Amino acid sequence: MENIKINKDLHAVVEIMSNEQAGELLKAILMHANNKDTVILDSSVKMVFETIRGGLDSHINRYNEIKAKRSYAGRKSAEMRKNTHEISTHVNTCQHVLKKDKQKYPQNKKPPISEREQDFINQTNQFTKYDKSMLDNFINYWCEKNAAGDKMKFEMQKTFEISKRLITWYNRGTQNTFNTKQKSAFSRESDFN
Repeated sequence: MENIKINKDLHAVVEIMSNEQAGELLKAILMHANNKDTVILDSSVKMVFETIRGGLDSHINRYNEIKAKRSYAGRKSAEMRKNTHEISTHVNTCQHVLKKDKQKYPQNKKPPISEREQDFINQTNQFTKYDKSMLDNFINYWCEKNAAGDKMKFEMQKTFEISKRLITWYNRGTQNTFNTKQKSAFSRESDFN
């Protein structure tokens, strides 16, 4: 133990003692702190030492507990750093068995084309700011099936966002109808939502 905690109250008691008695008390405190047997000859020094001893013991016990906890934490940390590589490779090689979600269709299989077409129609019909005839033309164009009959035109696009495609469809339709180069009233996606 590197430090000893002694209360200030001890000063008043030591002040009354002679130098020899104070030296014997200090020697007894240091011997006790270093876990060595203490032999005190003077009875008055022995009485003062016994009152100090309880505080010293609790301080020493607390110090030893903290020391043990820190030592344990240090060993654990060293083990973790040592085993970091082993743990990470172990995790990488473990196979995790996940519960399968009970979906209507497996991940690699799409719903039937008729269901996907109906979903597209429902999403498109949510844009009520457009004429019904324009939406029908839009749906007929983008729901056209490929030669194999397993995909629709909008599914074959790299990117497809209905709201933005409707803006373009509307702008091209109004320009062709009026044959002018005026800017459409709907020019941003926020105008439709």
